[in-house]
Amino acid sequence: SSDVRGIRTYGVAVGYFAVLTYMSGGTAPLSVPFVVWHTGILSSLLTLAVIAVCMLLPITWVIETMARAEALEQCSHKDGQIDIQTAMSMCRLSVDRKFEVQKLTQMFYGKTAGSIFCFIVVINMEMVCWSLAQVGAGSWSTNLPFDGDLFLRCTDTDFLHHTHPQGRCWNSYAICVVLFGVVVIPLSCFDLGELKVITVTMSLFRFIVLGAMAVHSFAMGVDTLHDSGDDAIPWTNFAFTGWVKATPVFIFGLVTSVGIPTLSQPVTNKLAVPKIFAASIVTAALVYAVVGVAISLHFKSDVNEMANLNWVPYTHQQSSWAIRGMAYCIILFPSLDVILHFVFSVIVVTNNLESWLFVGTEQSRTRRTAHRFIMATIPLIGCLFVTNLVTVLQFLSLTINIVAFLTPAALQYRSRKIWMERLSSLSVSWDRTSINTDKAQVELDESASLLETEQKPGPRQHDTPYSGWYSKPPVVYLFIVYSCVCIVLTVTGVAITTDKT
Repeated sequence: SSDVRGIRTYGVAVGYFAVLTYMSGGTAPLSVPFVVWHTGILSSLLTLAVIAVCMLLPITWVIETMARAEALEQCSHKDGQIDIQTAMSMCRLSVDRKFEVQKLTQMFYGKTAGSIFCFIVVINMEMVCWSLAQVGAGSWSTNLPFDGDLFLRCTDTDFLHHTHPQGRCWNSYAICVVLFGVVVIPLSCFDLGELKVITVTMSLFRFIVLGAMAVHSFAMGVDTLHDSGDDAIPWTNFAFTGWVKATPVFIFGLVTSVGIPTLSQPVTNKLAVPKIFAASIVTAALVYAVVGVAISLHFKSDVNEMANLNWVPYTHQQSSWAIRGMAYCIILFPSLDVILHFVFSVIVVTNNLESWLFVGTEQSRTRRTAHRFIMATIPLIGCLFVTNLVTVLQFLSLTINIVAFLTPAALQYRSRKIWMERLSSLSVSWDRTSINTDKAQVELDESASLLETEQKPGPRQHDTPYSGWYSKPPVVYLFIVYSCVCIVLTVTGVAITTDKT
């Protein structure tokens, strides 16, 4: 179906799969086992749970800000002839229009802030695409039959603790990057609503493959749960160096803030949008926990930074045909899974860039396609030079903390304040016939005055249909402190990695 502006739409179920695809396509589950083993299992799970809960706040705040922006813009077109009740009825997500996070930043903080945010978003999303291309090309280069004077089939160890592979393996990897680009660039020309069949199909297959990885790892690791020595299970261990690496990986795997406007626009039931994102966060966190624990228990200290590459040895002839078939699916499917996440990320960054460069101008399909082509090509070039997935995620999380945490908190505080001021300036509509007639001794005008006082905007009236206790300023202040702690941990993790390198 399509709305009045020709935008392809979808229901709640497809919206749920779309958010999951954008959130957890490929890279995040593959990096989790590595950081779980090197941090400690219980401490990793606790950190993941805290981050998942905290991630719900910026999601809700962006949705609230979008609703307030819609109401404020509609109110500005009414020339002051509007009352509080009418204004409150406008405070909800629009069916046929969206406010990109870049536009929201510019609307509530000015053009300079909007330009700075757009610059950060471009860097952030391009690095996301960079990491996704690494997964795709890395998986293909270890499985396609490269051999000869110029090319060599890579192994999983070529990517372990290396910035990029060397020699003929790098040549093979470069060819795979080109092949990945041939697939993702054309798909980036489609809108989200046009990809809904592929989105649902790939999401279902993702759960099947990740489930196979977890089940196989648990089955193969049962007899080694009580080993001692260097590979002893770190159930209650806490390694600070691993923890500061795990934090940005978990954040990256659950972040959706900048993509909320793009992902929510095609959803027909706008009131269900917060529930869609909340359900996706919970699902992704549970999947990360199960996959992270299962794979780390099986491969232990040999777990790869891209965990699917640990199944390369199972493709050898000595394995049964069933194990080999499963291994090939595990190795290759994440490289297919990241394709849609790459496409979604290109669409999101292009939408934000267009909202900054072409304010108030509707872009033609041809120009939008050209913009997406450029934004899809840049990360493909970058991943030729740095292929270490965890390294990219650590540097990426420096911008993620700004985009995913600080910006939504700032938008929530500012938009709520401006919305309260706007409501306070509006007249209150009331009907004299609805006055409580039991107060016989009270004059009509006095009763009307009392009713008007009671109808003046209170705390709940300043909230949107998506608001709750988490919308208040004290929660915003606490979240900003939490964001600063995450930034410090991220910088520490990057510094530790750089020193070791």
